[in-house]
Amino acid sequence: MKADWLIIDEEKARVAARLIGFRQISTVGILVLAKRRGLVKKVRPILDQLKRKNFRLSDRVYKRALKEAGE
Repeated sequence: MKADWLIIDEEKARVAARLIGFRQISTVGILVLAKRRGLVKKVRPILDQLKRKNFRLSDRVYKRALKEAGE
């Protein structure tokens, strides 16, 4: 692969990617990064919409994302 980053949400796959040297980021991580760069105003409504569409998101990850996004 000639990728700078892999987008991976599943924890076991992220650990495996990290172990073999790939840089990886989750969907939630992309949203937090987008907020920091001013590309989105709020992360919470996007996370809430993902949850409504059955995106698996633990309460721990949800709260951490909001904290990192300054919400």
